[in-house]
Amino acid sequence: MPMEPRTPRPGCAKRMSAAGFSNAPSIHHRSRSHQVYAPSDRIPDMRGIEFEVAWFDVDVIEYRVSCSNGSFCGTTRLYSGHDDLANAADTLSGFPSNAKDSRRVSLGTLDPHCAGGGIEMNFQCIDSAGHAVVLVTLRDDGGKSRGQLQTVSLCIPVEAASIDSFVAEARSVDETMGSKASLHMAGHPDG
Repeated sequence: MPMEPRTPRPGCAKRMSAAGFSNAPSIHHRSRSHQVYAPSDRIPDMRGIEFEVAWFDVDVIEYRVSCSNGSFCGTTRLYSGHDDLANAADTLSGFPSNAKDSRRVSLGTLDPHCAGGGIEMNFQCIDSAGHAVVLVTLRDDGGKSRGQLQTVSLCIPVEAASIDSFVAEARSVDETMGSKASLHMAGHPDG
């Protein structure tokens, strides 16, 4: 017996079409370790990288990290030390300082043998005028129980002013649920 196609939630088809996604059904799964969002949720509306405090205790902060360049997107939850995002901000401060500047920042883990997700961001200039991109690798262990790790790799164009704004936000993120730091994609000031 053939399965009938499912329809997305009301209002999703419009957002999904605008983002270039099909009218596939939305899939939602929640657990303590990760959260998978369907293309119709909020990722396609955001362009860049966003860190949001999801949970914390005395040892670690759990961040929900989303990234999108308009063509590709992903989200994960990662565990990090309390000062790690501020330390990442220190690493990125003043980027780009010259046309050959490059910087690498990692939070969480990309190791598939460790719990939680991770992000690696490689910032680099692409020309002598100082135009820059960030090459992002994002890993989520949501499919680990099925033997399938989830990853996304994408390139996001960024501007020095956006990086400066992200650095300031990342240094001010505190242990408040929902506290955010966003790095906006070049040409998309609202993320």
